[in-house]
Amino acid sequence: MNEEYKKFVASLMKPGHLLAKEISDKEEEMVDSCFNICFIAWSLKHQLYDLSVFTMIERQHRLSLKHMMMGILGEAAELIDPIKRVTIYRVLLTGVNKEGDTYINNIKEEIGDLLFYCCGFIVVINEIQNHGYDFEEDEWDDIAILINEVELIIESIKEFINSINKYISSQFSSYNLSYEECLENNQKKLKIRYEKGSYSDKQATERADKEDIDKLALIIKRKLDENYPTCGDGVWGLPYIKDVMQGKKINNNDEKVLSFYNNLK
Repeated sequence: MNEEYKKFVASLMKPGHLLAKEISDKEEEMVDSCFNICFIAWSLKHQLYDLSVFTMIERQHRLSLKHMMMGILGEAAELIDPIKRVTIYRVLLTGVNKEGDTYINNIKEEIGDLLFYCCGFIVVINEIQNHGYDFEEDEWDDIAILINEVELIIESIKEFINSINKYISSQFSSYNLSYEECLENNQKKLKIRYEKGSYSDKQATERADKEDIDKLALIIKRKLDENYPTCGDGVWGLPYIKDVMQGKKINNNDEKVLSFYNNLK
């Protein structure tokens, strides 16, 4: 790196003394637990490629493991962004991102996606174990270790959820994010995306779960703004409308949202 560019970067970095002043111990714990997920995920990738049997399994199994590994690494990395915005940029977990969703909902979705790929990795390992490969005992032991590594990722996710709940309870509410809620949210989302109950490239790229709720929420927002203009700006936010559409009880305006939603279904 040349000196001019280093000076440019230094001028735009948030000063460390501000970070030390603003970031609490609970926020730092969130950062560390998020990094831990990424660290274990990269460790799994290295262990996978170090296996002597990795080049000996059939190509379909090898590519399936690579597919799940891409998903694990990608989703683990995506968890960092909302945590960075909360800790470094000082936005609230209840704040709204550019997609119109809250950061806490974004984190819940990314955790669910990560758990999906972790489970998929185990499914592929189980297929390899039941396929009839003629490996030595120590080679089978190496393959079993991969499952232990994935289970470590899952445990680190639970620790991450605990760190988020500690932060939430210290800030603004008694809301608790749960491991089961992340799984349930992921399953609900993917049942909409893959309505036929199996994978297809078309369903994966169209992402019906994203389009449907976003389009419906926008339609409902327009109707609410037209019919209840006296409620004031900011009452009919898209994150609030989507939460009510997904069954959450929030305030006395919920029935107005549900009335329009039920008419559209």
